[in-house]
Amino acid sequence: MHDRLLRPSMVGVSKKPENKKKEPKKA
Repeated sequence: MHDRLLRPSMVGVSKKPENKKKEPKKA
């Protein structure tokens, strides 16, 4: 669960494209 929050660039972008929009500093 934390992987997509900590690494939205590799996981979040694949499953949660909105994650990089909410965390642009990590994306």
